[in-house]
Amino acid sequence: MSDCAMNISAAELNNFMELSETIEESLELAKRGTEQIRNEIELLKQIQKFHEEYDFLTTALNDKARSKSEITTLKRELFTLVRKRIELLRNFNKHCDDFQTDMKLMRRLQSSSDLQYEVGEAGSECDDADDVNERVGIRNTTGREIWCSEWFSPRSSGTTFV
Repeated sequence: MSDCAMNISAAELNNFMELSETIEESLELAKRGTEQIRNEIELLKQIQKFHEEYDFLTTALNDKARSKSEITTLKRELFTLVRKRIELLRNFNKHCDDFQTDMKLMRRLQSSSDLQYEVGEAGSECDDADDVNERVGIRNTTGREIWCSEWFSPRSSGTTFV
């Protein structure tokens, strides 16, 4: 990191700390979301396997050449499989509830956060060759809130959306 002296007010420092906390919470939500997606993929694979086993068992039950004991065994397996399906659906519903809760928390974080962090404005002095002005915060575009990072310098500028 370059030698850079920044003169910032207590309010700006507090604003930066709030932004840092919000980013940390957002990262934690993103990690949980990634884990939830992995769990959802696993649940969907299990549900697909259930359908394959169910199709096999129902086809076997419809076979007229089965003995009475084979049919009883197949019915027992089918009943066990249906209980497994109910458990899978409960897990899937719990996953959906967790995801919905996390999305509400993310929206709350974004809506309550109109934080701005600026470098270069509050009398900061940098030894770098170019005078960089960076702003991190939330930009509202057509009603949707997104995180963005913008930087400006005499040679380049850009925006990174997260």
